[in-house]
Amino acid sequence: MTSDGLAARVGSLSADSERFMPWRTTYGARIEPKGLPEMATPIEGVFEQGRFLDLVRQTPVQARDREHLRNRASGGVIFTTLQEFSPAADETDFPALTDRSNVVVSADEAHRSQYGFKARAVSKTGEIA
Repeated sequence: MTSDGLAARVGSLSADSERFMPWRTTYGARIEPKGLPEMATPIEGVFEQGRFLDLVRQTPVQARDREHLRNRASGGVIFTTLQEFSPAADETDFPALTDRSNVVVSADEAHRSQYGFKARAVSKTGEIA
C-alpha cells in the first residue's frame, strides 16, 4: 500500500505504481466516496487479519495441463492458457472445471496462432499471411 496521507493505493509487490488502485470498501457492502482521506478504508479492509493472511498466502500457480486445472483441491491464483478450458480430444462438450460458485476468470485475447491460423494478417488486404 502507498499513501501520501490523503490518497491511498493498493497493489501487488511486482506492480508498477500506476497499477496501484484505490481500495474503496471495507466489507464490500458500501463503496466509500472519493475525496475523503482514504487511509482508513484499506487499513480496515485489506489489513483485517483474516483477509490479509488470505492475500499474503495466495501464491500464483501455473497450471501444467487440463487435468491439473480440473483437479486442483483449492482455489488461489492460477495462470493458464485458453486451451486448458477447451474439451479434450475425446470430449465433445465443455466440461465443468469446478463446481465452486466463487470463481473469477480473467482472459486475455487469444492469438490467431492458438487456433491454428497463421500469426500474421497482411495489413493492406486483410489476408492471413
